[in-house]
Amino acid sequence: MYQLILVSTPLEIRAFSDRAGVVANLSINKPVPVRDDLTLMISGVGCPLTIFHLTRLLTNNSFDRIIQVGVAGSYKPDLEPGTLVEVGRDCFADLGIDDRGRFSSVFDSGLSDPDHDPFSQGLLINPQQNVTGLQMVRAITVNTAAGSSELIGQRISGFNPDIESMEGAAVFFVGFQFNIPVLQVRSISNFVEPRNRDSWEMDLAIDNLNNWLFNFVNRLDPD
Repeated sequence: MYQLILVSTPLEIRAFSDRAGVVANLSINKPVPVRDDLTLMISGVGCPLTIFHLTRLLTNNSFDRIIQVGVAGSYKPDLEPGTLVEVGRDCFADLGIDDRGRFSSVFDSGLSDPDHDPFSQGLLINPQQNVTGLQMVRAITVNTAAGSSELIGQRISGFNPDIESMEGAAVFFVGFQFNIPVLQVRSISNFVEPRNRDSWEMDLAIDNLNNWLFNFVNRLDPD
């Protein structure tokens, strides 16, 4: 099985790459071999960079699975910083229209078919479920991370998410279009609340994520 590890920033994967003996510099859109059956690439932050760089890579390279990893914000009290989760479904939660303060998605507004492949009722539902044994969650993907009570409340009422990231749905969307299985694993770095960087536990989230990833890929059968 030939797999791709995809992550938005070098910071989120540095410990794994050091432990795996990766000697190349990690930079955006530069695939780096980890071993014969495993490649690592930094996508960049956000959907535009992720969609472009991943699509370009997949146009000329074949993979049996994409493993997307990174940190995420939690909407649920039981998903505390450091918790690892597997994403079962995702969506583009701020792709739509602001109608006098009320958000309407492109699907709800009738601009796009909510069931046009690979969407199902406007969602990107991963057919690969419970791969890791981690808790399964509902995610939203956004271009602007929530940091105000008003925006947080809007997203809770509109989507009832468990977590929020800035790239997850982009990887699902591209992977599904190329018929490549995708595994998205996130480590919680903070609660989604009015912005307060002092409460974030980024080191804990990244350490847990890198330890999990190293153990996971080394359990895989290279054949």
